[in-house]
Amino acid sequence: MRVLVLSIWKPASGGVVTHVEGYTSCSEHTYRVVGYPARLPPLLRAGSYLAYAPLRALVLSRSGRFDLVHAHYAFPQGAAGVVVKRALGVPLVVSLHGSDVEVLCARAPMRRVLRLLLSRADAVTAVSAYLAGRVERLLGVECRVVYGGVRCPERVPPLEERRRRVVFVGRVARSKGADVALEAFGMLADRFEGLELVFAGSGGCEGELRRRSRRLGIQGRVRFEGVVSGERLEELYSTSVALLMPSRREGFGLAALEAMAHGTPPVVSSAGGLPEVVEHGRSGLVVEPEPGEVAEALEELLTSPEVWRRLSEGGRRRAAGFSWERTAREYHRIYREVVG
Repeated sequence: MRVLVLSIWKPASGGVVTHVEGYTSCSEHTYRVVGYPARLPPLLRAGSYLAYAPLRALVLSRSGRFDLVHAHYAFPQGAAGVVVKRALGVPLVVSLHGSDVEVLCARAPMRRVLRLLLSRADAVTAVSAYLAGRVERLLGVECRVVYGGVRCPERVPPLEERRRRVVFVGRVARSKGADVALEAFGMLADRFEGLELVFAGSGGCEGELRRRSRRLGIQGRVRFEGVVSGERLEELYSTSVALLMPSRREGFGLAALEAMAHGTPPVVSSAGGLPEVVEHGRSGLVVEPEPGEVAEALEELLTSPEVWRRLSEGGRRRAAGFSWERTAREYHRIYREVVG
């Protein structure tokens, strides 16, 4: 089956790119991905994609007919998918990943647009049961759950081989709880000599957090590495003692799953789909996105090797149940249904 994928794509990075790369790499189908045509500001990027993606789809279809189009993200990819569906006469699957629902559904006019858009799809999926429930409640659209996956390394370093470092992976933004992570770290920094915090990602509140770290006197122990390579990300996971992910809004929580696969216990919030990934007390610690609660959970990991090892082992077992092969199989079933 030939599948045209409309998605954020390389050289961009992030959860959607990882998701698409993960399941397409182990699927039996042939995929062609249409990403953004150029690096542009968000509004110009969305507008240009609505024009570019259908034209690119027509060009690609000349080398062979596509059996369906799969759009990742409601807008602009899903909107472009509706146009491509009509132009090529093929079914449309739209997969939702989080902010495309949480942000766009905040306003009633946009909810009406999304309801109309998703009603044109032959199948709608979401990366967590939480997100699927939101779609069904807010938009009245039937939505199926297809979780993301992860690849587990055969061996991970034990606690004794790791650095006294905690890591934050994702957009450096308030929605991801980046400020909460910094405040929680600041509460513990003086009590744990050599402990450091690394932010792997970029975002709008990085400047604010840099200033805050200077006011707290911890600037020498906080590093902002920006968007890192896949190799560097794996190194950070496997050599850190904990992941901090105190998100205020989260569709799934791929970074938490990746950390668990590398034996790194995550401290996450109870927001969105995170509790579907992290089982509190078994594969990580789930707390409210408040600095005091995050600091208390992190302190437990830093002071109790027994707890750390139990959560590290439990996280590895939990992550093993989320494979890209399973994701690919679930999409395959949906493809077969809509193609007929």
